[in-house]
Amino acid sequence: VGGDANRSTFVTGDNHVVISFPAAEAAAIDRAFERLFPSRHRQLPADLADFAGREREIAELEALLSGDGAAAAITAIGGMGGIGKSALAVHVAHRLIDRYPDGQLVVDMGGTSDAPLEPVAAMERVIHSFEPGARLPDEADAVAALYRSLLSDKRALIILDNASDGAQVRPLMPPPPCAAIVTSRQAIALAGVRSFNLDALSESEAHGLLGAILSPDRVGEAELAELAGACGRLPLALRVAGAFLDLHPDWTVDEYLAALADQRARLRRLRIEGDEALDVLASLGLSVAQLAREQADLAARWRMLGVFAGDFERGAAAAVWDVPSDQARDGLSTLLGRSMVLFDREAARYRLHDLMRDVARGADLAEADLAALAPVEARAAARHAEHYLAVLGSAGELYLQGDEGITAALALFDLERRNIEAGQAWAERTASQSCVRFSAIGSGPCAKRPVGSSLM
Repeated sequence: VGGDANRSTFVTGDNHVVISFPAAEAAAIDRAFERLFPSRHRQLPADLADFAGREREIAELEALLSGDGAAAAITAIGGMGGIGKSALAVHVAHRLIDRYPDGQLVVDMGGTSDAPLEPVAAMERVIHSFEPGARLPDEADAVAALYRSLLSDKRALIILDNASDGAQVRPLMPPPPCAAIVTSRQAIALAGVRSFNLDALSESEAHGLLGAILSPDRVGEAELAELAGACGRLPLALRVAGAFLDLHPDWTVDEYLAALADQRARLRRLRIEGDEALDVLASLGLSVAQLAREQADLAARWRMLGVFAGDFERGAAAAVWDVPSDQARDGLSTLLGRSMVLFDREAARYRLHDLMRDVARGADLAEADLAALAPVEARAAARHAEHYLAVLGSAGELYLQGDEGITAALALFDLERRNIEAGQAWAERTASQSCVRFSAIGSGPCAKRPVGSSLM
């Protein structure tokens, strides 16, 4: 390599082929060579060839991360395990490689592990990606200053994957013109952060993902719909189901659907042997284990929510937990922030994703732990039945008012029908121990005692 102030020269190893170009174009040539010979600061894993859906989120992320504003473009992608946070972050990063030519780094923050990565350790990883031989200072503040200085003249995109909370990633926010994408199972509170909280795929997106994995002669449209429903339209579960059927031609789709119909065993069928990345129960279980480590009481209450057959309002959770309404509000809000319950703002009702309900009911537990959970489930079921007996009674009183009361009663019954029927089924199963009766509200031999008092 040689040249003067105005020109640069590249000489190949055989000393015969010489490339000469203006020095002003050195940066462009350097980027070209980087594309041919990726360096340690190009760390993106391969994009998913069959990535499906999320068109709105992709468009919004690209627009946000392509801006030329003075502030760094920072985003956060939340959501439950298996919802596709990391896959979306990597997909968008691949589409923005030209926008961030100086590097695309991925740092696993270990947010769901017993020992999340310390911010200063994450900074050191980024620094060494660009400067492998850099000697780092001992003081955390000095490392942070070096981190910001190193990134200040670069266009790099950093994915801070699996963050535990905002405090862990706040010191890692890079200066402009760099950008970052944060993924986390918990709500991330950072100034200037635009949050993208992912939900399950739509029916058409779920069908498209399964259809990209399975050939049309393997599965028809009706079967695609059944598979998508059995998987709760969770991207990871859809990938596992598609991969399982693709790897096991001796299983018919109907046989696999029958196996998934057993809610106690469904999650154990949604895994590919020997591949931890394709294990739905393992992915969902990380959130449960983290909550149990940090807030054991709330983790126990979360399992009680498995008693709900459908969505529910805050008062119902308070009844099942046997706590005041404001305490139920705080607990549910914490669970929502951890992506362990879902919330419909318009209806003001909560629900568990179908597969998370399986976990709440003990799909992740060994036999001994299931036995320990049984009394907790029994108490929750009794309170649930009591609550919806009262709801049914309210509907009956409205109905007897006639006129608009009839309409209101039918609307209330329709809204709570799944939970009412679940409570009734529980009462029938435990009739010998319980005075709960849905067929004769307030009458019969138990009418003088509080409903369900023998169980509480």
